[in-house]
Parts: sequence; structure tokens; C-alpha cells
Amino acid sequence: MENKEISILDYIYIAVKWRKLIIVNFFLFCLIMAGYSLICSKTYTSVAILMPPSSGNSLISSVLSSLPFGGFGLGKGGDETDSFLAILKSRTIMESVVDRFDLTTRYEVENMEKAVRKLQKRVDFRLQEEGTVLIESNVITKFLPEEKDVEEARRLVSDMTNFFISEMDRLNSELKTTQARYHRELIEKRYLQNLEDIGQAEQDLKAFQEKYEAIDLPVQLEEGIKAAAQIKAQLMAAEVQLGTMKSFMESNSPQVRKVETQIKELRAVLRGMKYGGNIDMDTRLFPVFSDAPELGVRYLQLRREMEVQHTLYEFLIQQYEQAKLQEMKDTPTVQILDAAIPPIKRSAPKRALMVASAGFMSLILSFFIILIAEYINMVRASTTGEAEKWSMITREVFGKKK
Repeated sequence: MENKEISILDYIYIAVKWRKLIIVNFFLFCLIMAGYSLICSKTYTSVAILMPPSSGNSLISSVLSSLPFGGFGLGKGGDETDSFLAILKSRTIMESVVDRFDLTTRYEVENMEKAVRKLQKRVDFRLQEEGTVLIESNVITKFLPEEKDVEEARRLVSDMTNFFISEMDRLNSELKTTQARYHRELIEKRYLQNLEDIGQAEQDLKAFQEKYEAIDLPVQLEEGIKAAAQIKAQLMAAEVQLGTMKSFMESNSPQVRKVETQIKELRAVLRGMKYGGNIDMDTRLFPVFSDAPELGVRYLQLRREMEVQHTLYEFLIQQYEQAKLQEMKDTPTVQILDAAIPPIKRSAPKRALMVASAGFMSLILSFFIILIAEYINMVRASTTGEAEKWSMITREVFGKKK
């Protein structure tokens, strides 16, 4: 047998020769697939898009962000969408949806665990580039669905999607309320402790003032120094006067004794102001100079403690009131940009794609059939030996002729 090069014309000839088979197979496959697409299970998809509230509405986030180092990365608004996705994917939400729509019966499974696994395969939650959260649910009808089955699936898929939103909002609100209550209890505990600390600081300062007659210690020390200077000046003048009087008077004269007595009293007053002791009430208005450093430090400590507690009180009372408002707040935690609605068209199967795929497969199948048939014809037209081999193969496969 001579080898002959096959040209494009030969392919065209073969296609024209087998055109009936190609056309029949093509339309047969397309019709079968089109018919199947009419009776097979249909999938309906419903989508909702959510936007989380701004992070500025979160009391705890604002409190944490005001702490050094930004609250160590806690309470950031960017975590809100991550919380939404975590709640949507949680077993709690999935079981609520299964119970609400009796999906155990619809999916024809024995228990909740299997129903949840099937539901997880038919829903999708993802974060979009714009920062919104997309919720997608799918419901599949039974095989050979009736019109009522289609309407039920369309209604069910939108109801499921919206129920995901409401359940997520409910659970998120509960979590936030629990967190707000914990925060309020924490602030309240610290606030009550602060009230006790303020009372103790005030009592300590009062006791110090009563013990040392320290109404306003810095002012009293300043005035005490001025008074001591005046007494010292009087003492020096009296000593000069005494020296002058002794120069022309007897030591036991009444005038000299009077000045000496005055000098003794002034010295006693100065000694009392410096070291303490039995002095009159007027001089006790001024603190003892020898105790001034220690008293000054203690006084500053007490005043500082009271000021710190009052400053802390001003901060805590604001946070306490805000925490109580946050705990009582009952507002939605999500903003619905696009609510789920019953879909008009099915999302699967794609009939045009199925028919086109069937037509393409028919062409491939026809190609193999033609290839085999042409090869058989070529063998039969070749040498006798090859024809006998082919006849033997045919007899062995399809049975011997009698």
C-alpha cells in the first residue's frame, strides 16, 4: 500500500461524507441536554451586602485607643468586619438557621451536624475590597421541580439570607452588651474604690492639719518666718536697750528687770517657734521650724494624693456614665446596604452553557466514531492479510460466524 499524504481537502471530504452523523449527533446531544436542563435540580442564589458601623461608636474601642501604645492593639475598628465574618461562620448561627427553616428535613439528613455541614457548603461569607461584607445563600430544588417548588426555593433563599443578618445582629448585640456590662462593672468597681480613696485622702489631710495646725502649710511657714524675724528684731533691740540701761542704772532696778524679763520671753518664743514646746496659741499658728522639712514633705504627699484621687474621679465619673449608656443602648450593629430579595432567575444550571458543552462533546464523539469507521474501511481496502486480521478481531469480539 502506497503512503499518501492527507490534505485539508481529505478532511473536508470526510466531514461531508459523514455530515448526517455529525448533524444528527449534534442536535441529539443538544436536545437531550436541553431537556435535562428543564427537569434537573435548579439552584437559586440570594445576596445581601452589609456595612459595619463606624469604629467611633464603640465606647470600649475609644477607651482602649486612648491608652498608651493604643491599648496594645485592642479595640481597633478594623476588627469589626472580622467579628462579623466569625459570627456568620459560627456553629451557633448555622444551627439557628437549620432550626428556623427545618433544613434537616429539606436536606434529608439524620442529624444537626450533617445539616450544618451541608448548609456550610451552600453559603458564602466574604469581605469585599470596599470593606463591606457579602452574604450569599444557595437553595437547590428537587429533581423535576414543579412551579411551587421553584417559588418555595426563591422565597426560602432570600429568607435564609435575611435571617443570617438578623441572627448575626442579635448575637453581635448580645456580645457587645455583655462586653459593655463587663466594662461597666469594671468601671463601677474602680469608681466606688475611688470614692473610698477620696474619703481616706481627705481624712488623712484633715487629721494632719488638726495635729499640726497646718491649715495652709506653705503660707503658714512664710508668715511664721516673718513673725520670727520680727521677734528676732525685737529681741535684738531689747538687748541693745538692756546694755544701754546697765551703763547708767543698777542691775536690780525695776526698769532693768523689766527689760530682762522681756528678753527672756522673746527668747522663749523664738525657741518655741524653732524647737516647739509650751508656747501660746498665737505662735502655734506657725509650724515649728525644726519640723518644717518633714511636715512640708508630708503635707505635699497628702495634697498630691487628694488631687490625684479627685482627677481620677473626674475621669471615672464620665466613663461610668458612658458605660451605663452603652450597656442600655439597643441599636442595630449592622447597616444593610442591600437586603436579600427573591431571585428572579436561577443561578444554576446554565442552560446555554450545558447545551453548548453537549454540542461540543457530540462533535468530539462523532470525530472518534468517524476515525474508527474510516480506519476500518481503510483496513478492508488494504492487503488481504490485514483484512483477515481485522475479521479475526471482529469474530473474537462479537462472536464467531457459523
